[in-house]
Amino acid sequence: MTISAQGRKKSNFPVVTTVPAGATLDFVSGSTNYKITKANFITEMGATGSLTAVGASGRTDILTGSGSAYEIRGLEDGAGITCSVSGDDGIEVKVNFTQEASYTALCDDFTVASPIIASLRGGAGISVAKASNIITITNTGPFPYGITTMQGNTTATTISVAGTPVLAAGTWVVGAADTFTPSTGGRLTYTGADDYVATIDASVTILRAVGTGEIDVTARIYKNGATVAASEVLATCSDTLKANLTLPYKLSLSQNDYIEIYVTNEDGTDNITVTDAIFRVV
Repeated sequence: MTISAQGRKKSNFPVVTTVPAGATLDFVSGSTNYKITKANFITEMGATGSLTAVGASGRTDILTGSGSAYEIRGLEDGAGITCSVSGDDGIEVKVNFTQEASYTALCDDFTVASPIIASLRGGAGISVAKASNIITITNTGPFPYGITTMQGNTTATTISVAGTPVLAAGTWVVGAADTFTPSTGGRLTYTGADDYVATIDASVTILRAVGTGEIDVTARIYKNGATVAASEVLATCSDTLKANLTLPYKLSLSQNDYIEIYVTNEDGTDNITVTDAIFRVV
């Protein structure tokens, strides 16, 4: 086929605003005139669809425009929000929160897909309430406390094995208490519904009940019948010289947990006597 359509003069044509479906458009390439159908021209230009904003009413459109002029809006940082280009050329929108690192954090990790904000829970003698945007922490008191004591006790604590703790023997006097139940056996039982860290103050005076001379003795706290080894205090006493041991300690208690005082003779199986004691928890 011979193409001879070269050098033709283009004339004044009527102006139209639309291109009919079957029309062709002409163009020049390498000094040669060509024509192309409207359908093929649209395909070649990649303009085969339409741009339409979608989404719920009241949305903010990323693509906006009027007529044939369209604009793509950029994303800007906002309060607590940052935007950046990711390594995959996507737009990454992230929270931009920080929290004081010196204290207990309300959120463990803001970088995860779904950060969890901790809730506040009331404890022993403390209530937490939320009304609108205000959280109120209230002291509902009184705080838990309990006390039991012995003075002038003569009941000896039987020692069967040297260095093995034994519950201090004697009849204790039950003192004031709230959310604690003191017993005459020297037990303080926590009855509160909420877990809390108790401050324990105990003072124990021990005398050698059998034999003469000095022996090493200890006193320690037991929780629910199990030793709290770190609470142990050691002293020396004799049949004439009393030893006073103080046990300041803290323990986490749950409902129905109980604490007691155990003592030992570290040097043998001679019995010892807890003559006086104050056992208090707050």
